[in-house]
Amino acid sequence: MVGPTLAGLITQSHGCLGLHQALYRNAAGDEFNVAMFTLKDPADVAHVLTQLAGNPADIEVGTLVPGSDSGLRRLPADAGAVQSFAAYGNTVLVGVGQWSDGHVGDYNTLVDKLSPLLNAVLKAPATDKPVVT
Repeated sequence: MVGPTLAGLITQSHGCLGLHQALYRNAAGDEFNVAMFTLKDPADVAHVLTQLAGNPADIEVGTLVPGSDSGLRRLPADAGAVQSFAAYGNTVLVGVGQWSDGHVGDYNTLVDKLSPLLNAVLKAPATDKPVVT
């Protein structure tokens, strides 16, 4: 799922080549969804990032539901969540973090845990062409 703001920004841009989405968890069991959008035109990235960052509480990417054998909790839809963004080249990352127990609050700490993950994803070498998943 992509929220209306992000969908509109992509529609107004030169388009999106693909999307990768992954679910991560840290040692404490906190869950982090990362969606990587590869835009056709790198010139669109700054505009998309600026618009998204203007309202970080408006969650723009749906969270993945972990498989029953993954060991991850299925957090309730109303679980507290934070969102953070990063970009490089023609790539926009949208990260969503949730506490392992689904509680609401202490969001700055959760953002501090999400940011290094986004930076690591941006630094990882691309191994194939983007695909829609």
